[in-house]
Amino acid sequence: MRAPGRLFAVDGSGGGEMLMELPGVYPNGIAFDAQQRLYWTESMAHRIRRMENGELVTFCQLSDEHVPDGMAFAADGRLFVATTVSQGVTVISAEGDVLEEIRLGEHATNCIFDGPALYVTATHEADIEASARTGTFWRVDTDAPGGLDLIPGRL
Repeated sequence: MRAPGRLFAVDGSGGGEMLMELPGVYPNGIAFDAQQRLYWTESMAHRIRRMENGELVTFCQLSDEHVPDGMAFAADGRLFVATTVSQGVTVISAEGDVLEEIRLGEHATNCIFDGPALYVTATHEADIEASARTGTFWRVDTDAPGGLDLIPGRL
């Protein structure tokens, strides 16, 4: 049986607290929307979830061809999700519907906006030991107005 996944909040002193335990899932990338709701990917369950009013909500269930990893919100509310198996970025509407696929031909692992440009990390050697993989760094021009400002943290 797979160990439960956990989400933690860490404070500026390095301490923190466990927000939740997620039995049988692998939480991965995290992001916050314009309302500052926490979203996370569950890679092996092929979905994106969020916390809404203290409840877990499935925002988007992806097909088995998608393994979501890192993600970034555009300022217009769309969510750009690096998806490893589909080899690109899946664009999801603010309502949780898949809008389009940006194909890279490599296993996308994370992404971030700089203006309308989306920068994506990827690897093309997914079938070998992780320590031996090499990566690539992509710039993808999008029609997005840019990304949401990141929530400032304190360390």
